[in-house]
Amino acid sequence: ALHLLHRYAAVLAALLFAIVALRLRKVPRARNAALAVLTLLILESGIGVLTVISGFSLWLGVAHNVGAALLLAAAASLMHSVRQ
Repeated sequence: ALHLLHRYAAVLAALLFAIVALRLRKVPRARNAALAVLTLLILESGIGVLTVISGFSLWLGVAHNVGAALLLAAAASLMHSVRQ
């Protein structure tokens, strides 16, 4: 049940991140941060799928957590660039 909750929440979060980043990529001062969010979102999703396919490999799980931290940093950077 916890894995399903994580997957559903991840899909919702990914949709929200993608919508916001796609809209803000046209704003000049937020373009780089928006592209970073989109890139990391794709990578994070791919690593998450690979983690499940591999049977929850430890190194892929760690890579998934690192990707989540980088995605959070990119989202914070995007928020900062919009608020300036």
